[in-house]
Amino acid sequence: MAEMKAKHAFGSLANVDQAITDGKIDAYDILFLKDGDVARVGWIDKNGQKVIVEDKNQIVHVQELPIENGDTNVVYIFENQGYIWNSEQNKCIPLVPKDMSDNVTELGTKVTTLEKSIKDKVDGSTVDQKITDALASYEASYEVVEF
Repeated sequence: MAEMKAKHAFGSLANVDQAITDGKIDAYDILFLKDGDVARVGWIDKNGQKVIVEDKNQIVHVQELPIENGDTNVVYIFENQGYIWNSEQNKCIPLVPKDMSDNVTELGTKVTTLEKSIKDKVDGSTVDQKITDALASYEASYEVVEF
């Protein structure tokens, strides 16, 4: 039986199919491909089919949202809002629904207002002292009897 070894193959994506046909590469070989400035890796699976890992941006700023064949693995940023492709609905849907986005903005405003209102309130050491004073006053108002 012939010894099977995976080869490291270097070349161009455009030449992979011909290399398979010519028997230069076969199952389990690892591919290192470069076409211009684009580099890719891949392999030949056990059935002799090429598998190429495509490098792509996962977050894309767009001038308009895709209306068909969007990519489910990409977040589209349109007008400062994030969208993902929903293949069941065949459209882009917002990551944060508009009404929730308004709620988040309102919540942020409330937090800012609360921060401002407590900024000039009493500090922790003053609170601790008031608790100590209150406890001392309380302890003086009762008598403990043990028997």
